[in-house]
Amino acid sequence: MNLKISPSFTVDKLRSGQIEDKIDVYEDRVLGWFFRSARSLLSVPNSEFALLQLTISYFEGYAIYRNGQDSTRRSQAFFQQAFLDVFPFFQTCDPGMGLPSDLGKRIADALYEGARCGLFHDGMARSQILLAKASAPITVSAHKTSGDLGAVVIDVEKFLDNVEVHFVRYVAKLRDKNNTQLRRNFETAWNLKHPGRIYPLAPGGIP
Repeated sequence: MNLKISPSFTVDKLRSGQIEDKIDVYEDRVLGWFFRSARSLLSVPNSEFALLQLTISYFEGYAIYRNGQDSTRRSQAFFQQAFLDVFPFFQTCDPGMGLPSDLGKRIADALYEGARCGLFHDGMARSQILLAKASAPITVSAHKTSGDLGAVVIDVEKFLDNVEVHFVRYVAKLRDKNNTQLRRNFETAWNLKHPGRIYPLAPGGIP
């Protein structure tokens, strides 16, 4: 039996050891197993939290490949970095507009604790996270003086759109051989997560 390692590829795809084949599998996994599945939920009533859970899983994984490092005991930092890569507007908030200069970090931390950890550990987003149709992927309320965040409102369809656009651009950069460090980091992370051995089936195979 030739096992599928992504929607379109079997283990044979990786036998070359070439980075281009690894990128193909990575792209196929994220698009085929996560983003397309998430998009299929857009027409399903009451699927918003399931869609968010599929989408928010992107951040830490992306940062692992982007940095070429494992995220063990650094999950929140990796999540924060990835969030600010996907939503760069929040990196350049102008305090003169009445916004805290670290608004992006605060939103990333709120999403990490309330959405990522809430969904993955509690089975539900925590109280600060609200889902609703809105004019932007993420809308927040913040105390004018302290900058403390109140509600964080996510439009899950716009959120997914932004994350998927970021992923497509990242993969395009990985395919560009001029981006040597980016490609080196990706391959380092790939090798950390895929030690290079293909496990045989148990005796008797799969019933």
